[in-house]
Amino acid sequence: MSARSMPKRRLGRTDFDITPVGFGAWAIGGPDWGWGWGSQDDTRSIAAIRHAVERGINWIDTAPVYGLGHSEQVVREALSTIPRSQRPLIFTKAGLVWDPDNRNALPARIGNAQSIRRELEASLKRLGVDVIDLYQVHWPANDGTPVEEYWATFAELKKEGKVRAIGLSNHDRAWRPSMWCNRPFRQSSASSPEQTCRGCRRMAAASSPTAHCNQACSPAPLRRRAPGPFRTTIGDRATRNFRAKRFTATWPLPKA
Repeated sequence: MSARSMPKRRLGRTDFDITPVGFGAWAIGGPDWGWGWGSQDDTRSIAAIRHAVERGINWIDTAPVYGLGHSEQVVREALSTIPRSQRPLIFTKAGLVWDPDNRNALPARIGNAQSIRRELEASLKRLGVDVIDLYQVHWPANDGTPVEEYWATFAELKKEGKVRAIGLSNHDRAWRPSMWCNRPFRQSSASSPEQTCRGCRRMAAASSPTAHCNQACSPAPLRRRAPGPFRTTIGDRATRNFRAKRFTATWPLPKA
């Protein structure tokens, strides 16, 4: 299997050089759920992934909710037929949790840490990989978990080596914190709570002087920005002029 050469570009502040187009794996999730694209042949889906890689595409965008786990399983089958040295990057997501007893019900948008970690372990198993290349929050949570908290959970997963890069999908300016904090935390930096981020304040309360904040932070109090064009946050900062619809399939859910 020889992959053709395609032009590549650096993805945000990650170390990924990706092709201008990738393989979107929503449709291959099949029809057996509320937002499927009709009947799919898994054998042909696997062949399509192989063909994409042979043509030089080097990333696949999937999600647990596509086919309620089936898309990730099909991606795993395709990866098993591709030499490890030629395997594409795997991008998947978290934050949409479905009801196994009602496959047509609208998935819940959950951002709490326990749920995200449970989703990650399930995705790793379905995909048959040890690490996710890019892990994204699929949609803004509406379970009461603020973006600063679920971003902190994603940053922890990255620090633990379970994912290589993290991002936000389908989040516009109203949901995006003003900047990303990667600095080592010291208790003195949280002496003025109104000037520190939620993560720094939480670490101060936990008396963890050597921890890294690794989440949304700004020198002024965090505030929601006015709604505006979609942006996708990749790595540790927002990548300007990189609209979400170019990067990942649009899930037809109402905005919160």
